[in-house]
Amino acid sequence: MLGFHEGDVVAAYLKGKGFVGIGKLTSRANPIREVMINQVPLLSHDLKCKSMGDNVDSNDLCEYVASVQWIKKLDRVNAIWKKNASIYTTMHIRASLDGQPETIAFLEAEFGLNLRELLN
Repeated sequence: MLGFHEGDVVAAYLKGKGFVGIGKLTSRANPIREVMINQVPLLSHDLKCKSMGDNVDSNDLCEYVASVQWIKKLDRVNAIWKKNASIYTTMHIRASLDGQPETIAFLEAEFGLNLRELLN
């Protein structure tokens, strides 16, 4: 997460489902204890993952969160995937799509976006 920067374009992939969004980071990653949503600490919200606050006092072990402005987003039921299409996925939190023209073309077609334009 710490390798992300404000302005980076992200493609969100949900393992076993497919791609669920394209967005642009509006902040760098910060320890979850510092993240505010509508001036309310993120950890005060009703989060689906109840363990997000574990290790909150440790910069090494706590969760890090970056804010995203979603350009296109889908729920998990409508995630986009095409089997056997040479689409790149990884278990890593952060991975580059440089050298992945099939994946870029797939994302652009399915989400109706030009990813290169979003980088400007």
